[in-house]
Amino acid sequence: MKRSELKTKTVAELKAEARSLGLVGYSKLRRDALVDLLVGSTVPPRKRKPARGGKAPDRTRAAAGKSRKAETKATSKRAKPLARGKRATARGKVRVRKAGATAAEKVLSPRTRRAFSLRRTNGAQQRITAAKYYIGVEETPELDESFVFPQGYGEDFISLMIRDPYWLYAYWELTEERGRELRDILTEDEFATSRLVLRVYDLTGTDMSAPNEHYDIDVSPESRNWYVNVLRVERDYSVDIGVIAPDGSFILVARSSRVSLPPIGPSPVIDEEWVTVDALGHIYRQAEAPPDSESSWWGHGGGKK
Repeated sequence: MKRSELKTKTVAELKAEARSLGLVGYSKLRRDALVDLLVGSTVPPRKRKPARGGKAPDRTRAAAGKSRKAETKATSKRAKPLARGKRATARGKVRVRKAGATAAEKVLSPRTRRAFSLRRTNGAQQRITAAKYYIGVEETPELDESFVFPQGYGEDFISLMIRDPYWLYAYWELTEERGRELRDILTEDEFATSRLVLRVYDLTGTDMSAPNEHYDIDVSPESRNWYVNVLRVERDYSVDIGVIAPDGSFILVARSSRVSLPPIGPSPVIDEEWVTVDALGHIYRQAEAPPDSESSWWGHGGGKK
């Protein structure tokens, strides 16, 4: 149908014509947009060649129906993008509701619907990524709510640890039995005026039989740990905990192990040579070999003869 004929019709007639052609998205279009839509969807009939007699055959009812069917098929192909939810442009943008949209999303703007679509897509991708690292719910053992860690374990000890090149850390436990023993050694007045101290020994190059030097740190009887700031760095230390009586004598309660402070700054060793796999195999073979009577400590009287 020509544009001039369509312009003479009303909007209702134009919509009826669009409905008869199987078009969609025309309900909110104005007159000019409807005319453009109908003109673009109209397919002119194909011209048939005349017969040899020079006279074109008359169209039968079946031929007319077939032509009408082909025209409708061509029209539906042109309107296919609209049926898929695409935006068709006829002067204004035609919005078509998507088949998968919910009732709440149908009344939203295109930007809001696009945001909902991205959210669904991103959420699904996040769930897929999280499923790759999901190892199931770990069963936690039943905890005894009434359990309380004890204040001590009934042993007299002191442990010494390294914090950094300048500081040591000591923690200890003194039992009541040891306190009663000290009261038996000292009188009640002497025990009350005694001092609980940490005696720090410098054992660099020697042992406890002849320490280089030592100094005392007074601690509270209620204390259970202490930070020790050393006098000299890069040395070996050990700590005793004990009581200094009023006469100046030292009664030992517990002794720690020996520790070596690390050097200050980066290590000066830069020519390290790493052990190879072949060298390790040689060491293992030597360790598995039977002891030699001339080279092992077993042949020098270290064991039974």
